Amino acid sequence: MKGGKYLLHFFLFALLAHLPQSNANRKSYIVYMGDHLDDGVSTSLLHASMLQYVFGSESKSVLCSYNKSFNGFVVDLNEEEAQKMAGIGPPPTKWKGSCQVEPSDNFTCNKKIIGAKYYRSDGMFFPSDLASPRDSDGHGTHTASTAAGNSVHGVSLFGFGSAAYVKSFHPTWSPAAIQSALMTTASPMSPSINLEAEFAYGSGHLNPLQAANPGLVYDANEADFITFLCRQGYATRFLRLLTKDNSTTCLGSTNGTVSDLNYPSFGLSTSPSKALSRSFKRTVTNVGSPLALYRADLSFPTGGLNVRVDPDVLVFTSVGQKLSFEVVIEGTFDESLVSGSLVWDDGEHKVRSPIVVFI
Repeated sequence: MKGGKYLLHFFLFALLAHLPQSNANRKSYIVYMGDHLDDGVSTSLLHASMLQYVFGSESKSVLCSYNKSFNGFVVDLNEEEAQKMAGIGPPPTKWKGSCQVEPSDNFTCNKKIIGAKYYRSDGMFFPSDLASPRDSDGHGTHTASTAAGNSVHGVSLFGFGSAAYVKSFHPTWSPAAIQSALMTTASPMSPSINLEAEFAYGSGHLNPLQAANPGLVYDANEADFITFLCRQGYATRFLRLLTKDNSTTCLGSTNGTVSDLNYPSFGLSTSPSKALSRSFKRTVTNVGSPLALYRADLSFPTGGLNVRVDPDVLVFTSVGQKLSFEVVIEGTFDESLVSGSLVWDDGEHKVRSPIVVFI
């Protein structure tokens, strides 16, 4: 076989093997994505979606998909495109950090790790400390906090280590998108074990492997959360303390409810025997297959409440496309708490959101 072989990192790693190609400027590469998927995932759609995510509207076709012994595909790329596919490029121009490495350290920074610092939260260093960014006595929590966001007191390490895992696959996703992926792919738990249901165990048991490929996400940006806090009644001075921005203010009308935040769950508080009617507007972003049809699957106990979703079918034609829907809860309610769920299902992904009504 003519030519050499090329090794690039794709997410955690990817093997791109050079195959013969008549075009001197382009070469065929095998993109290795790890072990084969055995959970019914459509590898062809996954590989096509991956190319669209990396190259956008540029014309790129999967020449061959591998799904038996390993997960991967073949694509024609030039050298620049291969580097882009591998996710290895120069540090961002706005990067002002540094690489704090001692001569005795057993690593150096590179295009994958562009900065590193050692620290102690109390600011006190002792002679026995290893003055190195390497984690000599622990389990990498500081690395996880760097990948997932700033340190939060009392946070679940498992939820931290999971956010970091999803972030490693989707470095451009917002915190809200990552949270959505973790929540909507969590395994549901039984309220018979804990009568407080979702108020006790949240969306369920986290599944980081599934969260890396959620299909749809409920995304939100800083402005959405500011509007949410405004509707909660927060004064401007408190918002500015939170955002560290003196230009932050509650712009325009604050009409609406806090339930209008584009959050991957639905919660409604009511009074006993009082007739209610509440609408929840949501928008989901397609991060799965470019062409996908999702059907709504509602699960809610029968009784005095009626729950419906409109529309109950979402048809996507590209990755990144956003579509909106509405969940309406109507009727009367006498129990202390009842819960169900809405699942958007395309046959490959099950995007689950809890629905909780309580007194």
